[in-house]
Amino acid sequence: MTNQEAFDRMVTHLRKQGKRSTDGWACRYRSEAGLRCAVGVLVTDEFYTPQMEGVSTHESELRALLSKALPGVSVELLTVMQYTHDVASPSDWEQEWQGIAKQFGLTMPDATLPTQQEVLCALSSASE
Repeated sequence: MTNQEAFDRMVTHLRKQGKRSTDGWACRYRSEAGLRCAVGVLVTDEFYTPQMEGVSTHESELRALLSKALPGVSVELLTVMQYTHDVASPSDWEQEWQGIAKQFGLTMPDATLPTQQEVLCALSSASE
């Protein structure tokens, strides 16, 4: 996965979700309500553990896990996206993401186009 692919997926997911993934107080990679944060949406079941909850992307153990789970994706990009999810108001996310895109040399995903994953899911559903 590239930084651009990861960024597109995080932004598209958070646009659709429209709110933080929390337990009512603290941000969660995966909430009990089925919500996911910026980084949580990228981490597959193979790499996710409940012990990740409450651990910052600044922590060396989690950084190592993210590097293994998401080769080719900058842990710094993940950290900035996670910080935005955790701290910025969802109404400010678009502006924050534009700054992040510029910082990492990325482009903003089009808000009106479906993601590759959405297209594949739609095709899969249509063939069933």
